[in-house]
Amino acid sequence: MTRGIPLGDGYLGRYRLDELLGSGGSAEVWRAHDTVADRTVTLKLLAPVLTADPEYRRRFEREARAASLLRGPHVMAVHTHGELEGRLFIDSEFVDGLDIEALLEWEGPMAPAAAVDLIAQVAIALDEAHAAGLIHRDVKPQNIIVAPDDVAYLIDFGTALEENGQTAITQIGMLVGTPAYMAPERFEGASTPRSDIYSLACVLYECLTGQRPFRLRNPAQLMRAHLERDPEPPSSLAPLVPAALDAVVARGLAKDPAQRFASAGEFAAAARAAVDTATVAPPGEQAPSGPVTDAPRAETPTLTLSIDTDAHGADRRRPRGRVLTVAGALAAACAIVMGAAWYTVRADAPDVDQRPPAPTTAVVESTVRESIPPTTEEPAPPPETPEPEPPAETPETEYRTPAAPVWTLPPPPIELPNLFPGGVLPTLPNGKPHRDHPGHPH
Repeated sequence: MTRGIPLGDGYLGRYRLDELLGSGGSAEVWRAHDTVADRTVTLKLLAPVLTADPEYRRRFEREARAASLLRGPHVMAVHTHGELEGRLFIDSEFVDGLDIEALLEWEGPMAPAAAVDLIAQVAIALDEAHAAGLIHRDVKPQNIIVAPDDVAYLIDFGTALEENGQTAITQIGMLVGTPAYMAPERFEGASTPRSDIYSLACVLYECLTGQRPFRLRNPAQLMRAHLERDPEPPSSLAPLVPAALDAVVARGLAKDPAQRFASAGEFAAAARAAVDTATVAPPGEQAPSGPVTDAPRAETPTLTLSIDTDAHGADRRRPRGRVLTVAGALAAACAIVMGAAWYTVRADAPDVDQRPPAPTTAVVESTVRESIPPTTEEPAPPPETPEPEPPAETPETEYRTPAAPVWTLPPPPIELPNLFPGGVLPTLPNGKPHRDHPGHPH
């Protein structure tokens, strides 16, 4: 849809042209402001070449009057129509939203349920128009506006044709409609309400897949495709589409109008039923189509750690070695005598098991990556063989108590010579008696 700014002075009669919403070979569509009614409207201006055609003018006025009678919830109401400054115009309700073409460009294909919901709303508008004797003739994504509250509106009834068998080709040979969405009979000059159903099926196809049923640029090839070829099933392009919905779309795109649905509402009801009754894969089986889900995770390996602790949680220390301090011969002799006495008492004591209590083993499970190589404390798993042998059980770590120190018999006591016979201490060299001498003055 082409957007731009007003040309000229930006006014057409009482309408201020604010923004060009779209343009084509037959008309321009503006967002305009009605200065008399003081409201924003959608103003469609027909091309001057069509205004000059008397036959087209009469048909246009007849169609505009019929479209102004439509007041359904999914139709943009026509306020008025006429001619201003030599231009035929249609003044209709303005809806601030995006057309389906723009939505698909922004968000991509729709989920089946969302697409069917929009099509069902458009079907209500079409059934109302058909009941009033109107054939839209240009149902396409650009002519379906979706408001922010997800309400769909069918617009552009200006090209609608009264259901009286008149040709869809104007007097000057202009084909009204968009070839990418036109039913086969439209290329032969015929239009029926089921022609609109064919176009609506094309719109549903594009909502589901993001692509038109026939993606050809050459007009002659495109016309031949609509007349002779069947499009690919929507599920071949969008795996979420159930097979039952493929069948509904195929019937809506039937070459023979008699094989299509009798009404737009019947087509929408069949599409909704196909979505609601879509087959769901049983639990435990992978569905043939649908969003990709996370693959089941492989069993996470665990690492077992063996931690030796004391029964009371205290650290185990080795006994300190004895350091003998020799402070003269007398201190050494005393130490030896005491050692001999201690050994004698130790030898006579009953043998008591000095081993510490058995260590406890705490198992800590920790998630580790499979890429971490096995530790040296745990044997590596056996290599994969056609007939693997069961891995040998890991022997529990045996706590070995350090051997008790071996005590050897001390040497026999050293007999020191009697340096003071008679027990009398000599006098000092200075002639004075020793302090322990009986004659020493205390």
